[in-house]
Amino acid sequence: MVKLLLDAGACTQAKTEGGTQTSGCTPLQLAVYGQNGSPNPRALDISKLLIDGGAELEAMDSDGDTVLMSAVVPGDPAVVQLLIDEGAKLETKNKCGDSALDVARKCGNREAAAVIQAAQKVFFCLWPGG
Repeated sequence: MVKLLLDAGACTQAKTEGGTQTSGCTPLQLAVYGQNGSPNPRALDISKLLIDGGAELEAMDSDGDTVLMSAVVPGDPAVVQLLIDEGAKLETKNKCGDSALDVARKCGNREAAAVIQAAQKVFFCLWPGG
């Protein structure tokens, strides 16, 4: 269905309207967040389609949460890794001052936190002087 919509010209940057927990979310944020923060078994496939269709990795919802922050709530490590591999920023903070790693820890998602920590180590090792 997602591929069909994208092929028909669906906008990957559209945002949900206010008044809900997912207020201001893009389709990619909704895909990675799942149903009320429960893992979506198709999240990885849908995310790949949306990213290939031009979805913005740094889009923020009404709370300032990025796609990566939305992904760590259900905590699928493959989805988190995909977003990092595609260039999601690890250091971005939401309106509460939390990074994606902070959100993963607060949600108790150790696997998602471990993926982010591993990516941070690689980043700092590759950084000149790191």
